[in-house]
Amino acid sequence: MKQIVITVGTDGSVSIEAQNYKGSECDAATRPFEAALGQITKKRRKPEFYAAEQGNVSKHEKFYE
Repeated sequence: MKQIVITVGTDGSVSIEAQNYKGSECDAATRPFEAALGQITKKRRKPEFYAAEQGNVSKHEKFYE
């Protein structure tokens, strides 16, 4: 199940995590929350983001072989 988890730390820091999303769909899912919360100080991509991107490239390359 796809979920967006927002955590507020005791110091007031906020983190947003997209769970069970692949590739750039996590950016689309978190974008409204990022915009509402303000300035982003750090963004870390999970392996799922890159795995989906690599998969798309492989399929594209095979199509043109």
